[in-house]
Amino acid sequence: MKPKQAATLLESNHKYLTIMAVRGAKGMDFDGVERWYGTMYNSIPNLIYLINSEKKDVLAYSKAANANQNRGKNLFKTLNILKVGFYSRNEDVQLACGMLFN
Repeated sequence: MKPKQAATLLESNHKYLTIMAVRGAKGMDFDGVERWYGTMYNSIPNLIYLINSEKKDVLAYSKAANANQNRGKNLFKTLNILKVGFYSRNEDVQLACGMLFN
């Protein structure tokens, strides 16, 4: 998948990624979604680092008197994007998603 195609999957509140995870590509093909979760699984240390960095940022700003309401949006968006596999019709995609959150 090319970077431009990947970016398209995340547009419109990750609607197209959700459709691919739930229904698969043409002909109920879930291989691409399974590979994506596999890539994410292999990158767990980096993902944990980024999520922890964002979480610390959210906590630091939530304690401030003038807390910015936009803080934490990246963290919630990331977790919402990763959870789309739980809604899949394909059991392997569901398992791959579950392994990511395990």
